[in-house]
Amino acid sequence: MIIKDFNRQSIVSPEAVAAYVNALPRAHLRGLQTILYKPAHELRQLHIPIEQSCKGAFFPEFQSIIIFNLVDKSLAPHIIYHEIGHYVFHRVINSYVKKEWTTRIYSSSPPVSVYGGRNPVEDFAEAYAFYAQDPQLIAKNPVKQRFMRNKIFSM
Repeated sequence: MIIKDFNRQSIVSPEAVAAYVNALPRAHLRGLQTILYKPAHELRQLHIPIEQSCKGAFFPEFQSIIIFNLVDKSLAPHIIYHEIGHYVFHRVINSYVKKEWTTRIYSSSPPVSVYGGRNPVEDFAEAYAFYAQDPQLIAKNPVKQRFMRNKIFSM
């Protein structure tokens, strides 16, 4: 996997991004091609629609993550882990685990964040990001904390 162009901004160093990624289980990264920094305005010039509130995206057609809006160093790991969470949901976990999340876990417990309340996939990415940073960040939601520990981070 390639971590690219994070030297184009000053919020988080390429070495810090590599450290975040290296802290994850190897199975979560298999097949992921690139984690790239590219400012949102450059993507819009290429006619790639970017929501104003979005900070990054997983692009399945390229097996890549693009981070395009870093404004706060303290949020950088969450943004990166959130997008990796999308990759894990779409490309790493099997259909039974996805179904369990979407039909049982998401519907039976509150979302881990306001943004996670948008849909089961965003909630998964948010839960993944919080758990990757510190499993205690979702301790108030023991169902999701257990799921992340037992089904996702034990891979």
